[in-house]
Amino acid sequence: MFFLQALRSALLGTFDFSGRSDRLEQWTFTFLTAFVVVAIYVSSHLGASFGGPMVLVLVAGAAWMMLAHISLFVRRLHDNNRSGLYMLIPAAAVSVWIAGWLGMNGYIGYYPGFFF
Repeated sequence: MFFLQALRSALLGTFDFSGRSDRLEQWTFTFLTAFVVVAIYVSSHLGASFGGPMVLVLVAGAAWMMLAHISLFVRRLHDNNRSGLYMLIPAAAVSVWIAGWLGMNGYIGYYPGFFF
């Protein structure tokens, strides 16, 4: 699979969570995403203003890229004979971290005797 074919299959497989994908597809899409993020960052620091409809385009593009990354990583897990549910392990860790931060900053109250 060549570079552009890998990129095309990654973008077209956004809503396909079954099947397998190879390493070239994953790294091609990851490098493309990194390049786009760096280009937007550099252009914003050089004075480009992103306002109005451009913000909506950037948000829609970011949502598309996020969904494409999730489906691509699930397919890579399938390629390694693992379940796509392994993607939930980092989400569980982040939710515990967020709950701890909310409790530490007073957003979640502590009620002695609430559970026992």
